[in-house]
Amino acid sequence: YFHSKILYVNEVDNDSRSERTLEIVDRDGYGAKTLGNEKHVFVPAYIPDGKRIAFIDLRAGKPQLQFMNFGEWQAYTPKISSKHVFDRIVSPRPAYNTSEMLFVSLDEGDKMSIHKMNLQTNIAEKVKDYKHIILSPFLHPFEDRIVYHSIKNGKRQIFEITDGFFGRGNSQISKGKGSYAEPLYSQDGKWI
Repeated sequence: YFHSKILYVNEVDNDSRSERTLEIVDRDGYGAKTLGNEKHVFVPAYIPDGKRIAFIDLRAGKPQLQFMNFGEWQAYTPKISSKHVFDRIVSPRPAYNTSEMLFVSLDEGDKMSIHKMNLQTNIAEKVKDYKHIILSPFLHPFEDRIVYHSIKNGKRQIFEITDGFFGRGNSQISKGKGSYAEPLYSQDGKWI
């Protein structure tokens, strides 16, 4: 699927409400297919094991992490083993390797945290807490740094945690006048 299919969200306005369904299509645009019956889907991502996809579902009124197995197309909530209770989960971003995924959790006080989850064991550990908005964390291929975007002075900016995986320092990467979002590392780790 990775090299021949595109995973996306199809948004359709029905009278006064909007529906966002998970869809897959051949890279040439043919063969579009709706996956599952979820109507409030955001940020889908392939999991590199080639067997599942991850996405956020707002069906219960707050964002929840969901997985879906290829071929079965039934969404399920993964049981995450962690010291932390997750009220809301956003921004699932699987790494290039097959075993790690980063996500952001929002706690009841709207404090945001980056977590790292092993996709084979579903064990998650907190990487860092934040008092400001953070989105789209992505793990470096060597697993020694994380890039993400945040809002600073009203604009989206890209930041990187560079002093070790559980480091406490951040460096702002974007410096221009634009708005920057959804950062990724290249597979060789040389570029953001």
